[in-house]
Amino acid sequence: VVATSRPSVMSTTPTVAAADEDQEHNHMRSRRYFGLLSVVFALELLQSPWTIAAAAQIDTQHSSMAEPSHESRTTEVVPQHQRRNMVGGYTDADISEERVVDAAQFAVSALAQKQLEEEDEEGFDGERMYTFNAIRADEVNLVVLEAQKQVVAGMNYRLTIGVTDRASGECLGGFKCIVYDRFGDLSLSIWGKEVECGEVGLAIARLKDEEGDEEG
Repeated sequence: VVATSRPSVMSTTPTVAAADEDQEHNHMRSRRYFGLLSVVFALELLQSPWTIAAAAQIDTQHSSMAEPSHESRTTEVVPQHQRRNMVGGYTDADISEERVVDAAQFAVSALAQKQLEEEDEEGFDGERMYTFNAIRADEVNLVVLEAQKQVVAGMNYRLTIGVTDRASGECLGGFKCIVYDRFGDLSLSIWGKEVECGEVGLAIARLKDEEGDEEG
C-alpha cells in the first residue's frame, strides 16, 4: 500500500506549482491592464472641457492672489498742502498747549540768562542781541503769539513770543526762536529776529478777538 501511494503524491506536485505560477502571471497581467487603463482615463480626463475650464479658473485665482490688480496697487495722491503737515515738517500748534507754554517760558528765562551774561562780559557797551531788557524774567509776562512744532528725535517748537511788563502791561518787545524739547530736556537751538512792539500789540489784539469769537 505504501509503495503504490508515493508515486501518486509525487505526480501531483508539478501540477500545483504550475497552477500557482499561472495564477501569479494572471495577477501581473491584471495589474498591468488596470495600470494602463488608469493612464488612459487620466489622459482622457485631462483633455475633457470641464478639466480645462477648471484648470483655467484655478490659474486665474492663483494669479490674482500672487499679484495684486492695478486698482489694489494704486496709491492715494496726497495733496501738496497736506504733505507739508506730515511728519518731518512744521505744523501749527495750539498756543495754549502745555508743552508750548513750557517752551516759551524756557525761552524767556534763557534770554534773561543770556542778557545777564552779556552784561557781565568785559567791555560790554550796552548793545544786546535784542533791544529790550528781559533780565528780570520774574517781572515780565510772556504771550505766545504763534507756535509751530516739528517731530524730530523729540520736538522742535518754533515760537513767536511777546514780552510785556507784569505791572503796567506795557509791551517790552518780542522775539522769534526755536526751542528743542528732547523728551523733557529743553534747549534753545535758534535765536530768531526781534519782533517790534507794534507787531506784538496787533498779534495780542488778534488773539483777544479770536477768544471773543469762540466765547460768542
